[in-house]
Amino acid sequence: VGFASIYMNVAQREAKGIVRSGSERNKLCEEIAARLRTFKDPRNGNPVVHNTYINESSRSSENRSYPPDLLVGLKPNYRVSWQTALGGAPTMLVDDNTQKWSGDHMIDPDLVPGIFFCNKKLGINIVRCIDIAPTIFKFLGLEVPDYMDGRSLL
Repeated sequence: VGFASIYMNVAQREAKGIVRSGSERNKLCEEIAARLRTFKDPRNGNPVVHNTYINESSRSSENRSYPPDLLVGLKPNYRVSWQTALGGAPTMLVDDNTQKWSGDHMIDPDLVPGIFFCNKKLGINIVRCIDIAPTIFKFLGLEVPDYMDGRSLL
């Protein structure tokens, strides 16, 4: 699972994949996403997941680096465990964080406001993090790679 990312065990993508790409993978993503959206903290009944995001892209790259099939946007005060982020599988579904919480990327981006400073009028009302890399490529006069999401702000 790692950093709030879920990868399906897709045949011909994973070494021992069993889920067929296409409709079978999509149906499994939908089922898991729906269940996660109803997941509650067993100690207090609070919802843990704000939203889930299914990657509709079937794109792959030469280095066999694939984006997650499903991203989990957590509610404030929840994150995946330190063990999960390192590849572990803790037994508790929800556990108290006893370590210093210095920031992470687990909270749903819809719940995290941000500020974008720019000294040039862009004519764009909404700037997304995924737009930064294409903007840098464009500024440097480089072609934006096909595998990048987002758009240049220039």
